[in-house]
Parts: sequence; C-alpha cells; structure tokens
Amino acid sequence: MANGKNGKPTNGSRPGPKPWAPTDEQIKEIATLAAVLNQTQVADYYGITVPTFNAAMQRDPRISSAYKEGRAKAVTSVAGSLLQAARKGNLGAQCFYLKTQAGWRETQRVEHTGADGEAIQIAEVAAEARRNVMGRLAGISERITANRLAQKPQR
Repeated sequence: MANGKNGKPTNGSRPGPKPWAPTDEQIKEIATLAAVLNQTQVADYYGITVPTFNAAMQRDPRISSAYKEGRAKAVTSVAGSLLQAARKGNLGAQCFYLKTQAGWRETQRVEHTGADGEAIQIAEVAAEARRNVMGRLAGISERITANRLAQKPQR
C-alpha cells in the first residue's frame, strides 16, 4: 500500500466520521417516535442526517425493525379507531373507509350544452374562433405596416 504525503497509507478511501450507533434505549425510543414522525423528522430529532439514519437502519436491523414496528402500531391504532367510528355510524368515517379500502369513488358528471339546451355546434364555435384569430392577425399586420412606413426615410 502506498503512503501519502503525511506518511499514512492511502487505500483510496478517506476516513470519515464514525457511523451513528444508537443505544438500546434510543432504539426503543425510535419505535415510539416512528408512530408520529417520518424518517426525516426522526433524523432531525437525533441531530443526524437522513442518509446517516438510513445507513444505520441498513447496518442494524434492530433500528429498522423498531421504526417499522412503531409505524405499524400507529397505523393499526388509527385504523382501529376509524373502523370503530364507522361501525358506530360516523358517516365521515364510513365514507373514508369505503373510499380507501373498498375502492369507492365520488364522481361528478358535468355536461355542457349550447343555446336552449341544444348540442354545442362545433362548426359555429370553430368559425367564431377563426374569425377572432383572423381579426387579431389583421390588427397586428396593420400595426406592423404602420410602423414600417413610419420608419422609412423620406426622399
């Protein structure tokens, strides 16, 4: 292995900070925090970056398990309360549950009609749009011609 300028071996990697290793107490705390915080917020809570937190979860399955368990417990608790409210007749809870779990959808159909409820006459709309565009183009052309005439030198 080659030595660098300072006499230390160079192996292509640079020394970095020690990886974050939470205590057993902190791992238990992660499960509690995960119920209400996302990974970014948990990282902020411990004063580390998200990549550092993710690396720790990959390195130590206890951290990952604690986080996943905390999230799952929170979801289970809220889902249980939602289902209980739905069963007691809470219409909002019933609708939410059916939309998210049974695929129910609220749709609104909007129909447009022409004059007196008749079908929209596409040809008339297109002709009006064409007249509008042609009128605007004529106005632009007139202004360009007027500007050119005003800029021509007089002989």
